[in-house]
Amino acid sequence: MSEKKIEIELVDEENNKHYKIKVSSNDVERAKNDVMFATKLLEITKLQSNAESNIHHLNGPTKQLFY
Repeated sequence: MSEKKIEIELVDEENNKHYKIKVSSNDVERAKNDVMFATKLLEITKLQSNAESNIHHLNGPTKQLFY
């Protein structure tokens, strides 16, 4: 059985944007105590969020072509 994921909120202080992600309890503790780890989580989350936005943006007009 896999470990239950816990939702945490990361804040990009440059633009005050909030990101919610689910991580293991070990990662929650590590993020609380290790600023470099928390920063890396934020960077990865921002990249994934941007990639998803770009895919959604690209797929939006394409889907409309098929209606």
